[in-house]
Amino acid sequence: MIEKIKNVFRKNGYDYKLIARNGMVAMYAQMTNGVIGAYEVHKIRVKKASKAIYHQIGKEPVEIMRPEQEILAGNGEFGMYGWGFQTKTDAITKYEELGGKYVE
Repeated sequence: MIEKIKNVFRKNGYDYKLIARNGMVAMYAQMTNGVIGAYEVHKIRVKKASKAIYHQIGKEPVEIMRPEQEILAGNGEFGMYGWGFQTKTDAITKYEELGGKYVE
């Protein structure tokens, strides 16, 4: 089973809330102290399942299997998989350009 993107998360000092999703396109409100300051639109991708090794001081390394998971654009991927906008109108335009259908 694929692990889905989160509806709410915190990154780079901002809180994000999913406000629209259609297929593999998502739009988030970016907030500071509960106030929306910007919007982000993402092309959702799926990262394949992979092995990871965790090291803990004084313990043997542990190998785990990470499940397939949906991922959003990382900081260096904006312009290709993610876009930031100051207005909701501009974000909706990009969201719909990528195939999303925005419903208020």
